[in-house]
Amino acid sequence: MTESRSRSALAARTFAFTVLVPGTIVIAVPWLMLRSELGAFRIAPGPILALAGALAFVAGALLYASAAREFVSAGHGTPSTIGPPDRLVTTGPYGWIRNPIYAAVVLAVVGEGLFFGSPSLLGFALMLLGLLHARVVVVEEPGLARRFGDGYERYRSRVPRWLPRRTSS
Repeated sequence: MTESRSRSALAARTFAFTVLVPGTIVIAVPWLMLRSELGAFRIAPGPILALAGALAFVAGALLYASAAREFVSAGHGTPSTIGPPDRLVTTGPYGWIRNPIYAAVVLAVVGEGLFFGSPSLLGFALMLLGLLHARVVVVEEPGLARRFGDGYERYRSRVPRWLPRRTSS
């Protein structure tokens, strides 16, 4: 029962984090950009690019949900720096890519850029990727190496940072 309540609390905190942080980046900022002068210049995407954008957005949302679920179930934590996982998460999408949450957010914004024919949103996605890459290299990877030691180093040597691939356990 305590385990169930703990997981429920972690799931609730993960949901709150998702609404506040990725929700702001993927929904609020693009909405504001599209309504402002930044979003005024658009290119008619056509049905193929619009479909590709919609699929990229949905893929990003599904990837995010799967990765966040792994943080709660396998890691016993949340995606937030306030309640990070107690355990190194290497299952689910973390078996293919070390940063699936960040990749999911960027993929969703790229999808929006394609769907709406917005060069501004595509530029925003590129800027996000640069900022997230810097955060991963400067802050997160050294911190994970300190917290999880050799286990993280072995994981890091077999799972790529950004471009997913299925690896053998």
